[in-house]
Amino acid sequence: MNDAPRVLYFGRAGCPRSDAALAYLDALRLRTQVVISQAAGAALPAWVYDWRGDWIFCFRSYYILPQPVIDAAAHGAINFHPAPSNFRGRGCLNFALYEDAPEYGVTTHMIEAKVDSGAILRCDRFPILPGDGVDSLLQRTHHHLLSAFYDIVGGIARRGRAHVDALLQGCDETWSGPLYKLSQLNALQVLDAGASAEEMARVIRATHTAAFPTQLALHGQRFDLNRRPRP
Repeated sequence: MNDAPRVLYFGRAGCPRSDAALAYLDALRLRTQVVISQAAGAALPAWVYDWRGDWIFCFRSYYILPQPVIDAAAHGAINFHPAPSNFRGRGCLNFALYEDAPEYGVTTHMIEAKVDSGAILRCDRFPILPGDGVDSLLQRTHHHLLSAFYDIVGGIARRGRAHVDALLQGCDETWSGPLYKLSQLNALQVLDAGASAEEMARVIRATHTAAFPTQLALHGQRFDLNRRPRP
């Protein structure tokens, strides 16, 4: 009889580190069922509402879980949030760059129905470098996020809920800062033609990637930047 913990894993399509996290669950021989999110706003598969098990782990998933799904995990639902506890919601990395924050991080927390509000297990921080843009900071963020997943899920596999309780008891992190919305991120991405050189540099650093370029608003039209200017 297989008495390994039953896990519901939420990952992201096209994300190598999400795939690596799933491979780690398989290596631990956990009884894992998988939901891969394709885009924000998609409906959960119907079978998810009938799932019952021990743990839910969310790694870069687009889904926002309703309370009945969260409650179906007997020992808890855990999210690996790609931002420190003082950046919540959408576009956290972009706003950290725009605000010239000295550091960034990743936060592991219990999942509640309200986004980025659950009790925090730990927050791992690292410096934002002067030459960082979206791509470079995103790569380091995902590296730290996967490292946190390995560490925490590995501890759960060894010690169960006792590992989570110990982390919660030893963590004094609390959520702070505004809850950023997608509409705010979309607005940040558009540069006004009358912006100062300093503001232009801030916006481009905080938003520009090849896939999602910063846009310039001019005479009612929007134009994509074809590259991030070199410092």
